[in-house]
Amino acid sequence: MDPAKADIDQVSRLLALKLQERGLRVIDMTEAFRLAQASGAKELFGRIDIHYGSKGYRLVADILYPVIEEALKKKTEDAVK
Repeated sequence: MDPAKADIDQVSRLLALKLQERGLRVIDMTEAFRLAQASGAKELFGRIDIHYGSKGYRLVADILYPVIEEALKKKTEDAVK
């Protein structure tokens, strides 16, 4: 198999589709991590394993904060109705 032709996102994409089919919201951070890494960001991942590093956790927080804020706002507005 030619590695250049491998679909390295296939598993994530198929999992996301299955979750969305079940009504779950999927927030794929793959592209954000790729862009951050391409722009030279350091400490996205740990040195020993693939867990997030300090900058990785910050990126996740930056992505999730507005999503969570919006969901909580909507939930609060729905509760007031």
